[in-house]
Amino acid sequence: VWAYARGGDLAKEAETALDTVTYAAQIAAQLGAHIIKVKLPSAHVADKKSKQLLEENGIAIDNLSDRVSYLIRSAFDGRRIVINSGGA
Repeated sequence: VWAYARGGDLAKEAETALDTVTYAAQIAAQLGAHIIKVKLPSAHVADKKSKQLLEENGIAIDNLSDRVSYLIRSAFDGRRIVINSGGA
């Protein structure tokens, strides 16, 4: 499943925000996808409450490997294959 968030009131910067990308991956997994393709998550967090929760729980998001690790955990804790696109 391609799980790219777009459209509506979603700002361009939010399309690759960590919380947006991980939520898209989680929803794809819940819908039954075994292989999920998402964009690489940026360090931007679109939702203020999500940012607060990440900080309160000490979840590191500064480097790409931390963000990808968090992304994999969002897809049934690594029980789904997550493919990233948009990397340099």
